[in-house]
Amino acid sequence: MRHTTWVRWSVATAVFLAIGWAMQRYGLNAARLALLALLILVYIFGGHGRQTRAGVTGDPGAGGPNARTDPSPADGPDPNGP
Repeated sequence: MRHTTWVRWSVATAVFLAIGWAMQRYGLNAARLALLALLILVYIFGGHGRQTRAGVTGDPGAGGPNARTDPSPADGPDPNGP
């Protein structure tokens, strides 16, 4: 399991527990507001991985600390062929 996955699950668990604590301490409406605020933050700042700057394309051959060496897709074979 990747380091990023552990961090995401840990943060999600902490947020889940914080929402439960807010509900117990301040009531259901406060927990709903906290959850709504969280969903808005995820909508604004959430994304699908690292974004590149406008006009700059990523070079798949460029190595980085998290660069993949396998050119195949992470989720299985390409349905459109090789």
